[in-house]
Amino acid sequence: MALRNRTEAYDLSLFDTRPLTVEVGGLPKEKPSPKTQRRNNVIELPQKELDQNRRKHPFSLKMAAVMATMALMLTIVGSIVLNQVQLNELTTQIAAAQTQLAEQESVHTQLQMEANANMTLSDVEEYAKEYLDMSKIGKSQVTYITLTQGDQGNVVQSSGSESLLDQILSFLQGLLS
Repeated sequence: MALRNRTEAYDLSLFDTRPLTVEVGGLPKEKPSPKTQRRNNVIELPQKELDQNRRKHPFSLKMAAVMATMALMLTIVGSIVLNQVQLNELTTQIAAAQTQLAEQESVHTQLQMEANANMTLSDVEEYAKEYLDMSKIGKSQVTYITLTQGDQGNVVQSSGSESLLDQILSFLQGLLS
């Protein structure tokens, strides 16, 4: 409530830079000289406060962090651009290799068809007779093998010593028969 009645917000004399003149005995005080008036406007701070307010390092830690972050971002953007360029080059090389592969497959198919057209079965037979001294199978080249005895199988294990499981199995078979 006490603040409502205060009028300092409207008192412009608080913001006046001129020194106050006080009239004594009805006579105005002398006007100060301009030098005196300027000296009154200067505020002098103690040396301790001046040292605290003065910047100690022009390159602060905050500025170093900002520069490091900017360098990191620039490095990341640069590496992304470099990777995209490399990806584009590799894609171009793959496309060129696929085109070359398709051409070579086409040439292979043409050569295969040409070789099949030139080599018929009679041509192969003639080449084998003339250049490789081969001939068709004759009766003199065939040899037959005859077996007079049939196939036989021999049991290697002796039947004298039966295992416990075999004895139980034979006992059960004797009961069932």
